[in-house]
Amino acid sequence: MKRLIIHIGTGKTGTTSIQDFLYNNKSLLLNHGVNYCSAGMTGNNHHLLCRNYSRGDDVVYNSITQSLLDLKSEIQKSQHNIHVISSEYFPGLLDNEVLELKQLLENVCSVDIILYLRRQDYFLESWYSQVVKAFPRKFDIDLLRANIEKDGIFDYESLVKRWDIFDGKLLVNSYEKSSFKGGDLICDFLDKISSSIPYQIFKKNETYSNLSLSIEQAQLKNELCERANEEQLSVLSKPIPLMFKTERHYLDRSSRLELVNSYKSKNDWVAINYLERGNLFLDTEFSNSSFDGDFLNSEFTHAFILYLKYENPEAYEALSPLLCFYFRSQYDKAVLNRDNSARLKSLFLASYFRPAGPDVKRKYNLLRESLS
Repeated sequence: MKRLIIHIGTGKTGTTSIQDFLYNNKSLLLNHGVNYCSAGMTGNNHHLLCRNYSRGDDVVYNSITQSLLDLKSEIQKSQHNIHVISSEYFPGLLDNEVLELKQLLENVCSVDIILYLRRQDYFLESWYSQVVKAFPRKFDIDLLRANIEKDGIFDYESLVKRWDIFDGKLLVNSYEKSSFKGGDLICDFLDKISSSIPYQIFKKNETYSNLSLSIEQAQLKNELCERANEEQLSVLSKPIPLMFKTERHYLDRSSRLELVNSYKSKNDWVAINYLERGNLFLDTEFSNSSFDGDFLNSEFTHAFILYLKYENPEAYEALSPLLCFYFRSQYDKAVLNRDNSARLKSLFLASYFRPAGPDVKRKYNLLRESLS
């Protein structure tokens, strides 16, 4: 019997990288009997097979209905035995919508589900970076968490139960390098499709897909977005390669620990029933490293400015007025707080952008007088 593999994500688990790989290797996959389906495809994914894609839009709803019928027909007519579809929208389907898929495919093919799950604190921080990158407005990570929890996205037990209604396997893995076959996500995914597919022959993704902003850059954009123009927002939204690597978090250790522990029983249920182990996530460490938004004392600030100045002078010019204003405003805060150290640092950073600026020079003279 033919076999359909539904890759349902979840989001923030390398889904775009998997989709890029499958799309870029469609011909090679066909040579090995695997069809990355055309029905319902939008770009490199299958969002048009998901009822929750643009929910409420009648035109899209009708298009999804036709795409589902096209999927059934494509599988029936195909000479290939293995078929794959992928969308991170699938986890948002309601119970009756998952059942619709099951009924559509009955007597057509067996259905396996592939599902990667990310530790809830990592998921939240990655999602926060993504929304800050994508939208021109300020976001609050605590409000984002509340909305995610309201939608039940962190409840992995309920998600698994909703999708474990098909006649095939539900293949769960944690989104951790130590859990992947060969330490590689794509290799692990291919192995779940078929252990006989030689991973080495395929064209690898040249770059990481859908890069998120670094924690520091996301915080900077979030801080500046309300005053930024369209060009400045565009610069702030492009990930900047930095000259140092840190493992910082938005949330402090206690907040991350509280979030993960609040789902411990649900995570453990998934681990015991689908991975035959006690913990869903192999990474049980919670580092103390977090970024508090203090750009005056962050090495990121200097690395960011130097990168723009020497690697992207047009972006440097575009951001100069915005960053100069920001550091001047930090100076004013420091005056109110009687923090001369912060006054000095904010003036130094503002001088990067307006070295001969009269306002920067005036504030420097005021600082010098107060220290004499």
